[in-house]
This record gives sequence, structure tokens and C-alpha cells, in this order.
Amino acid sequence: MNATSRIARIEVQRVEDAPLARPMHIAWDPGTVRTTDSFTVVRVYDEDGRMGIGTGGRAKPLRSACSMLIGAGVFDVERHAEVMRQVGGAFGLDTAIWDLMGKIRDDPLAVLWGGRCDRVRAYVATVELGSPERRAEDAVGFAEEGFLGMKLRLHTPRIEDDIALLGKRGHARKTRKVTGHVDMAGLAAEEVG
Repeated sequence: MNATSRIARIEVQRVEDAPLARPMHIAWDPGTVRTTDSFTVVRVYDEDGRMGIGTGGRAKPLRSACSMLIGAGVFDVERHAEVMRQVGGAFGLDTAIWDLMGKIRDDPLAVLWGGRCDRVRAYVATVELGSPERRAEDAVGFAEEGFLGMKLRLHTPRIEDDIALLGKRGHARKTRKVTGHVDMAGLAAEEVG
């Protein structure tokens, strides 16, 4: 581990209108169908060429924060937080720096944050509303891709429909009907709006 590693270079790349695999009906933007997405990718390099990657944030504040962090210690989290608070809107940069820290230490972030496990279970967070049947199909696909948990978006016009989705006649039953069982180790729900 090189705890004295310094940030040598930061790249901010704005990706515009990347095509989506299928049309998306985003829960927090009712009535809008998206076929493309735009986002920002942040890459942080240390002087040995290792790279951490993150996504998010607005390009202008990210670039401001980047210029203030070149030469800073990779592990100087107080400095990173101070700069990001000062410029605002620089999220994604923190993710890239933490990713770089993990690569330098050759440890997963869970260990850097005090955990003792050698594996972290990943889950998929959904952004669309949909019928229980559609969500069951999505759950099956995510399970086949190796995800052990799924976070559902809730925000239907009727709260009863949100509750039904999570109840005995909702998501779990529809998933069992499609797959014969439910392998998802965890199910979380988030209401938006």
C-alpha cells in the first residue's frame, strides 16, 4: 500500500445521448419515455497510473474540484470533502477517489470502511414503475445476471398498488410464478417524488 499516493490527473467526460437497451419510463419523471441517457464519467489517476472511476455530477463543478485536488493525497478524505462541499455538485468524484483508494490498498471498499467481509453483495436498483408481471420478469433477468437483491421504485398513483406489489399477491408471487422460486436474497423498496 502507498498511503502517500498523490492525485496526478483527473478526467471528466460528459457522455450525451447514450442509447438505452430499451425505452425507460423513469419513476420520478412521469409521462416521459427516455431512449437515451446522458451522464458524467470521472476518472482519477495517481502518479503510478492507477485509476479510480465514478459517475455523476455536473461537469463545471467537477472540473473546478479537479483543479483543486491535483497533487492532493489520495487518502486525504478530509481535503476531498472540503473541496467538494466548497464547489457543490461534484458528486462522482468521491466515488472515483474511493475506487482508487481500494485499488491502491488492493481491498474492497467495505474493508476500507471498517468491514471485515471479503465480499459485498451487490443489488440492482430499478428506476421504472411497472406491473408486477414486468417487475417479476426484470427480477428473473437480474437474478440470472448474478444480482442477489433488488430495490424497487414505488410511486404508483394509488398507494394500494404499491403495497400490493410488495404483498403476497405482488412481486414475490409473480416472480415465483415465472421462475418457480424466488432466489433474490433481498428486496428493498423506495418511494420517489
